[in-house]
Amino acid sequence: MSGWRAARVPGLALASRAILLYGALLANLLALVFVRSTAPPHFLAGAVAVSLALLYGVGRRDATFRLWAVYVLGFLLFAHLRSLADETGIPVRFDYVVGLEQTLFAGTTPTLWLQQRLYAGGEIGAAEIATVAVYTSYFLVPHLVALALWWRRPELFGRYAAALLGTAYLGLAVSFAVPTAPPWLAGQSGHLPFVSRIVQDLTDGVDPTIYARGYEMVGVNPVSAMPSLHMAMTVLVLLAAWRGPQAVRIAGLLYALGMGFALVYAGEHYVVDLVAGAAVAALAWRLAVAGDRVSLRRPLRALARRA
Repeated sequence: MSGWRAARVPGLALASRAILLYGALLANLLALVFVRSTAPPHFLAGAVAVSLALLYGVGRRDATFRLWAVYVLGFLLFAHLRSLADETGIPVRFDYVVGLEQTLFAGTTPTLWLQQRLYAGGEIGAAEIATVAVYTSYFLVPHLVALALWWRRPELFGRYAAALLGTAYLGLAVSFAVPTAPPWLAGQSGHLPFVSRIVQDLTDGVDPTIYARGYEMVGVNPVSAMPSLHMAMTVLVLLAAWRGPQAVRIAGLLYALGMGFALVYAGEHYVVDLVAGAAVAALAWRLAVAGDRVSLRRPLRALARRA
């Protein structure tokens, strides 16, 4: 028993540090929401500086937690920048994605096709509840996978974290350069027939303020549909799952398929957005793998020199 405890205590200590890191991320997200609405700009600088000090203090003695600090701060900055990406003054694009979609699907837009057949009269049923559940899981599942890899497959954790951050910032760069409207917004602006926004329809039915509060919390940008980061990060979850046993692979594949359906059916993304998101994820994963190989070669070269 004493040996088991000795083996587990370090792991528990590491877990507590991870919880502190995520707590710091949550505090920053709340601070960003507060700062944008009521506080002066120097308050934001102070909040970020304090969080940097906390994250460095937690992780400075352990390389793994230095990586956690980069991971958390990277997503903090990403959330803030993403919320500003629709303020560049660059015109929002509507037609190129509609044209691509209709070219690929013989004049049909899959979102409209699905909603016309499944979303009868705006009624909320099992399909809509499942769609919203899968859609919102994006804000949690990729980070839970990061924790699981760190705990169970530490050799994959660095690769996954690097790929996730790379995906976030590659997607952010595209959304800054080419702000693109999703199907629901195209429907509102006359570029498509009316498209229901199923996630908002369902949450408004529970509490009209839920969607707006969630929107502020995660720094969502309504014109960053291309590429779909929902799909991109889900593909990374699948790539990580593919390194596990068969049951984990099947779960990852079903999750990715479910996310793809939910994004299109809910009116949040075109199919071409999903394809672009998957391509961004694949590129980020390959770059992370290349980085792993470089980092592995360094100690081998050092050993060769000593020999």
